[in-house]
Amino acid sequence: EAIVRDLIKKSTASIPAPRKNTVTLSKTIQTALAAYNYGRGNIDRHLQEYGDLKISKLPLETQNYIKKIKSLVEKEKVSLTDAQIQVESSNNPDVISKKGAVGLMQIIPSTAKDPGFTNPNDENYSPVLASLTKQFEGRSNKEITELLKNSELNKKFGIAYRDALTKKYSDKKIIESKIESANLSNNLKSKIESANLSSDLKSKIKSANLSNDLESKIDVDSS
Repeated sequence: EAIVRDLIKKSTASIPAPRKNTVTLSKTIQTALAAYNYGRGNIDRHLQEYGDLKISKLPLETQNYIKKIKSLVEKEKVSLTDAQIQVESSNNPDVISKKGAVGLMQIIPSTAKDPGFTNPNDENYSPVLASLTKQFEGRSNKEITELLKNSELNKKFGIAYRDALTKKYSDKKIIESKIESANLSNNLKSKIESANLSSDLKSKIKSANLSNDLESKIDVDSS
């Protein structure tokens, strides 16, 4: 028996401990969440001023919004959508905020009518949003409010809107927007030359200037 126990002990000792799955919210996702909560126009101005998302410079409400979702996703392993719903509405499909935001993902009727991203010529075009928005056309805010109490519809719209924001604020899109008014140093130019970027993006970069601050933060994505 002692021999058997010894063999079992040795065999189990060689089995590696299971790896813990670590999930982190990327800066792109956090920027999309900030825009979802604070508004696209406000986040566009924020990025123009700071060059990147600075959570400490956001309104306290938006800071807490991101921190709560981040904690649920990273520490409690809740899915992004479930975490957002928990923070937005505490899973109450009938809740309406003081601002008129409705349901699980707190959609404002005016946003449901015109979320943006529904023009096929828009580089961030979302066919899902374009399809969902059609059912709100010609309806009053009161009618839209009732429609948005439908959990399935509300969730579909919220996810599609967040996904469109994520696409809009992807790292590469932010880089492209910054290149329009920045100064490129020789050092950064050489990095760009050696990176695996599309010819279109390279041509945009060559004709632009990046600020020193942006240069110190930018990490050219070669993928």
